[in-house]
Amino acid sequence: QKLIERYKQLKRVDITLSVYTSGEALLDSKLEQDAIFLDISMAQLDGIQTAKKMREQGFTGIIIFLTSHT
Repeated sequence: QKLIERYKQLKRVDITLSVYTSGEALLDSKLEQDAIFLDISMAQLDGIQTAKKMREQGFTGIIIFLTSHT
């Protein structure tokens, strides 16, 4: 989140950033996203499962997976 906010300021681009603490919260959101960053390791519904459900719901944007695992 901090890196995206910094990039937004440095490049002076219009980015609206929404942060969700779980896959369930993201799926319940009514906001439209162009791109999402998903942590692969999330409690209950992990990033992979969340992405699959997003695609099933018709999401056609970019999905970027992140993790702290090597």
